[in-house]
Amino acid sequence: MAEVDNFLGIRIDADAYAVRLEEVAGLFVDRKILPLPSPIEELLGLTGLRGVVLPTYSLAALLGYPGKAGAARWLVVARAEHQVGLAFEQFEGHLQIPRAELGKS
Repeated sequence: MAEVDNFLGIRIDADAYAVRLEEVAGLFVDRKILPLPSPIEELLGLTGLRGVVLPTYSLAALLGYPGKAGAARWLVVARAEHQVGLAFEQFEGHLQIPRAELGKS
């Protein structure tokens, strides 16, 4: 059996992306984001999850999509020492991609 890597399939506008599952601490839907005044356009505000307050950014805005710093339905929490939330529009599902296929054009 071929070795596979696991991803979350997401969509921003018409573009499909994949986020490595091993880099995800959690996936949430319809979480309240408390707006926070900031000079950082990509920062949507703060989100409370499991007793922790996380800065939450628009993934679309971070990727350079114009006019996409607004609300998004889904939130992925990045697995890191200092966790952040990344908000995006659509969750496509769980993907398993054979390692042999990764990196091919």
